[in-house]
Amino acid sequence: AALAALWGVCAVPLLPTLAGRPSWVFSVGYGLSSAAAGAAMLASGAAGAGPVALAAGGGLVAYGLRLAAFLYWRQNAWPEWKERAAKAPEARAKNLLAPVLGCSALYCLMCSPALWLLRAGAGAGGSLPPLALLGVAVQWVGLALEGVADYQKSAHKATAPDSWCSSGLFSTLRHPNYLGEILHWGGLFVAGLP
Repeated sequence: AALAALWGVCAVPLLPTLAGRPSWVFSVGYGLSSAAAGAAMLASGAAGAGPVALAAGGGLVAYGLRLAAFLYWRQNAWPEWKERAAKAPEARAKNLLAPVLGCSALYCLMCSPALWLLRAGAGAGGSLPPLALLGVAVQWVGLALEGVADYQKSAHKATAPDSWCSSGLFSTLRHPNYLGEILHWGGLFVAGLP
């Protein structure tokens, strides 16, 4: 029942997709679904969850709000992103309900390790296993890495829109923003394993 409720929570931010914003399902709606999932989990089980579980749910909220705000800004501030959204396959789709239901199910499953962690509470010994703490730490490192990388790339593109960003994190990593995304979700998965 908790997973079904989480699926519903993840679907709500995707509803603007059905009202003429088809790219929303893969962009702003993705971030808002993550934030809504984290907020709903924190609201429903925060009382006895413990600091590690609260950090996992809070990480979803922070990740989702940061990503949604960034993607909304980028989509509205950069003409090339408006063009991409207009040319995307989902912009020409006749039935958007299937992507909304499918993506909300995917986002629900992606966020579910935080649900398991919150449901585990503090465990029998008063704390969660070290694996959960490690996972949440990796989740937050990923969140920070992706945020810094997105900022650095945006600042670079503002001054040199047609050149490859090779400064900051991009001087040592080819795609630090994608690495941050992988660390965020991988860390959350590891945190939910116990």
